[in-house]
Amino acid sequence: MKKLIPLLIVLLLQACATQTAGPVNPDRARLSQQQLQQALNHFKAGQLSEALLAVADSIKSNPDNAQAHHVAALIYQRRGETGQAREHFETAIRLAPNDPVIRNNYGNFLCSLGKYTAADENFLLAAKQAGNPKPEIAWTNAGLCAVRANQTGKARDYFKQAIQNNPGQLTALFQLAKLHYQNGKYIAASTLLEQYAQHGEDTAKTLLLKAQIEQALGNLDSMEKYKQQLRARFPNSPEARKASELINARTPKPTVAMPQKNPPATTASDTDWILSRQPTHYTLQILATADKQAIDRLVADTTFPGRAAVYGFRNDGRQWYNLVVGDYPSLDSAR
Repeated sequence: MKKLIPLLIVLLLQACATQTAGPVNPDRARLSQQQLQQALNHFKAGQLSEALLAVADSIKSNPDNAQAHHVAALIYQRRGETGQAREHFETAIRLAPNDPVIRNNYGNFLCSLGKYTAADENFLLAAKQAGNPKPEIAWTNAGLCAVRANQTGKARDYFKQAIQNNPGQLTALFQLAKLHYQNGKYIAASTLLEQYAQHGEDTAKTLLLKAQIEQALGNLDSMEKYKQQLRARFPNSPEARKASELINARTPKPTVAMPQKNPPATTASDTDWILSRQPTHYTLQILATADKQAIDRLVADTTFPGRAAVYGFRNDGRQWYNLVVGDYPSLDSAR
């Protein structure tokens, strides 16, 4: 969640209009805003003591300045003073209950304390608030908090909502790709990282994930390509060190099982077709499962854009089946 702080502070600077609970002297309100801006400048520069003094002056000039209480909460949160941070967040919420930025940052604060349900409520209020210029940030933060709470299904839904609001929301794209990878949905994960590349530069984390996906798909040449990029661009990163371990953890491609009576792996025509393909070509893996009937049902109910074939292989002592489709001369054409 810390990675989103700079973007949230930008939103705060863009939404500095003071909200008050009642009439206030115009001169005092103007002075409070000036002092608040000084506090923000100090906060951005990492000068927390100076920021705290300036925001205290802003609140003194106008105790009903919701944004001043909001900034005070952020400063105290950064200093690790949880009680003071909570007090100012609650005051800011009371003064401006519909401010999406305050709600979003309060959600981050609650999530950091393990208050996942309350955090979720505030993220959703922020995301659904009319007039929120960037609802995707609240959806993304909701997803990150759901991951932290080990609620991966909810996290996937929130990341998808963030991407729906903004197809270039990089954190949501990466996190959803990571969840898909962890669930064995390698093609879906790869597709999301391609979308990521259309909107932003690769990071050490995205390059490592790409290498891991290619390893899982058995595309070891592509895995090596991403590892080389990772070592060249981020040589001292933890991700580069993790990538070096992929050499010793290569996933061998499953061997094609010849037809057998018990259990039947596939038809002879499928096996003959698979073995007749060019070894440099690519195919699409649709489903890998130990449930042969599931593959049979899928084949019966689906029209595929190319030749479909099933082959069997052993995995951890169990019989598995792979459904593949198509014969493509290059990785790009397969994608």
